[in-house]
Amino acid sequence: MTISFRLTERQGVSDFALIWSLRDLRAEGLRLESDFTQPEKWKVAKQGPFTTGFGNEQPPGKGGFHIPLIVMTAAQAGEFKGRHGEPNSPERIAEWVRFSLDAQRAGLCEGVVTYALDKSTNNPYFDAVRKESLRFGKPRD
Repeated sequence: MTISFRLTERQGVSDFALIWSLRDLRAEGLRLESDFTQPEKWKVAKQGPFTTGFGNEQPPGKGGFHIPLIVMTAAQAGEFKGRHGEPNSPERIAEWVRFSLDAQRAGLCEGVVTYALDKSTNNPYFDAVRKESLRFGKPRD
């Protein structure tokens, strides 16, 4: 009989550590071939770009790590003016969103979010940002 312990990460963000452990493993009606003091008798497997290990035998760090860069640009008139200056028009906000999304497409950042975007109906700022977001979602030639 094989007993498996699985850990599934719903978001799949491999840049952030997720550590879990089992202690004092006991089984009623089963005789375990080994306990945690015999790591060579256990199989540790992974799927995806994750690090796995057994007990205190975790592999040492590589001395560096990647911190994801998320670009946040203001998408509301007052906030935009305070961060990027005049003019704070829907067209200029769309230009900054386009600039940010192009940077993401080029691999310069991992994501783009808008700060203080009013998503109410008939909002010219929302409409401008929406158009750029839809453009970004289409494949380039």
